[in-house]
Amino acid sequence: MKNYRYSYIALCASYLLYYISLGAFSPFLNIYYERIGLSGSQIGFITSAGYIVAMLFSPVWGAITDKNHKYKSMIAFLSLTTTLLTILWKQQTFFLFIFIFSLLLNIFRSNIGNLLDALAIQSCKENNKEFSFVRAMGSLGYLIASFGIGNFLFEKFQLQGPYIQILAIGNVLLVLCLLFIKPISHQKSETVKEEGNFLELFKNKDYVFILFLCFFTIIVNDSTINYLGNHLVSTLQLPDSAIGLNTCAMVLPEVFIIMNIHKMIRKIGLKKSFMIAIITQILRCILYATSTSLPIFMIGSLVHGLMIGVGTVGVVDYIHKKIPSHMMARAMTVYGGFTVISYAIQAQAYGFVYQMFGSHMIFIITLVCTAIALLMTLKTKRLD
Repeated sequence: MKNYRYSYIALCASYLLYYISLGAFSPFLNIYYERIGLSGSQIGFITSAGYIVAMLFSPVWGAITDKNHKYKSMIAFLSLTTTLLTILWKQQTFFLFIFIFSLLLNIFRSNIGNLLDALAIQSCKENNKEFSFVRAMGSLGYLIASFGIGNFLFEKFQLQGPYIQILAIGNVLLVLCLLFIKPISHQKSETVKEEGNFLELFKNKDYVFILFLCFFTIIVNDSTINYLGNHLVSTLQLPDSAIGLNTCAMVLPEVFIIMNIHKMIRKIGLKKSFMIAIITQILRCILYATSTSLPIFMIGSLVHGLMIGVGTVGVVDYIHKKIPSHMMARAMTVYGGFTVISYAIQAQAYGFVYQMFGSHMIFIITLVCTAIALLMTLKTKRLD
């Protein structure tokens, strides 16, 4: 256990760096597209098309990783390739080339987090460590990047800030941290018999159920967050710094919630935990749709961490319990593929809704989807 200490620290640092890289620009991506002249439908088209190609390649990365068990090598390859493609993407000014490079980016970057989750949950379980603390480091990294950029770099430099440099440095340091992470047991074993395929995953009713529950909770929640910047800056006419302040209100409590979410799940169960997260999200949507004041808007953002905590720590742990370890990479990448195709549908739909009806209607649609999730959770026994 003592020998695992440095590996656990490296694992936490990997999450911190990955989410710093992720948060360096993603909260401002739609604002970036809007300010270089793209329409709402073009933004939705780029986003949804990227999700589709990411979905198509998700099983490929999972199958390769399950076959050779080299989680760390695959994560390093995807991270470095993402860095190179992001640098090239930022140089584009014409819609066609922006579209092409965004597709390439989504092919490589979309499964880094899923494979990191698969590596982390198995590593933590084998060494009696809490995955929730590791995942909380990711939220902390996202907070550092998005809040720092939102209040300082973005306000000072606008679109010319060193966002890509932050992403590149974060990804390179992530790769270095991977070198210190102890391989999980089956990575070293030559006797593990590889069985199962993707069809077996979809025969697992518990696995299929959690996918659809995530659609109406986590995916809808994240799709809505993508338009918070547009709502604050374009609809409510608030300054750009409002994006960073609201992101801070979401992510700062999220860090502490995720660190301790495993205690709530163990005490009251995953079903009741989901119900609490869903109800708070419903209240949050109501506040978003009716509020015109940033402080009141930020009050709704404070409960963001409940849904993220239950939907990440709870769901990843649930999948780990229901799926054999030799299929874990495939299970997580199929989960990632399902989420990206769902994001594609949501992005295209929300892009159209935003352009035709405005951001308030997005919150109303999210409210309806979350109500469906509440009914699913109330009636199921799979989470008991």
